[in-house]
Amino acid sequence: MADQSPVISFQSVRRSYGQKVLFDGLSLDIPMDETTALVGESGSGKSTLLMMCNGLLAPDSGSVVVMGEEVTQADVVAMRRRIGYAVQGAGLFPHLTAAENVSLVARLEGWSESEVKTKLASLFDLVGLSVEHGERFPYELSGGEQQRVALCRALMLDPPLMLLDEPFSALDPLTKTGIHDEFLRIQSLGQRSILLVTHDMGEAMKLAQHLVILKDGKVVQHGRVDEIRESPQDGYVQQLLGSTSA
Repeated sequence: MADQSPVISFQSVRRSYGQKVLFDGLSLDIPMDETTALVGESGSGKSTLLMMCNGLLAPDSGSVVVMGEEVTQADVVAMRRRIGYAVQGAGLFPHLTAAENVSLVARLEGWSESEVKTKLASLFDLVGLSVEHGERFPYELSGGEQQRVALCRALMLDPPLMLLDEPFSALDPLTKTGIHDEFLRIQSLGQRSILLVTHDMGEAMKLAQHLVILKDGKVVQHGRVDEIRESPQDGYVQQLLGSTSA
């Protein structure tokens, strides 16, 4: 039987910034082997939750358990090698080519040149990039191409968990549609847990199977997409649903 334990568990998490308390006793489980979208307006705490998952931020109290390990007690470097991470604007190293950006961690892990080359070819083909794209520097790539490279980098070590922070928000609508299609293809290749931060309810409902809706540091509603669509629990959720025809 498949493991039904959550891939991420937030347990009574408190997190503040100065005098502002963002989360106070938040508990939430993120399901294994699904794409979960964290949805909410700016300042609702989406990115903070994401950064606590890979140790970039720590809770003031409570715990964050990722793939069975409590983050503050884990070997964070080793844990991050099992997590793919992509952010808005791609976040590529400007002095490295696309191929060097994607393969950097694999080379640090000691992969052979043939292993790197084979994986690069597979990933670039997956997201619709050519070998020639790999020879270009980030400034020579369009925004959509840069975001595809960032997805390849997040996938390079075939991580069981991916954390994506508004990775598509800066793209024009046509490019975003193409990237969404590539993302759905990535999902179809096999089981993988993905936590996607977005303020776009339409994007969330297109790409995710599970939704967590945040407002002012609190979970307003969470569950499967079809359940939330059919039974929104309050006016804020209805407003978000009304912003899209998804």
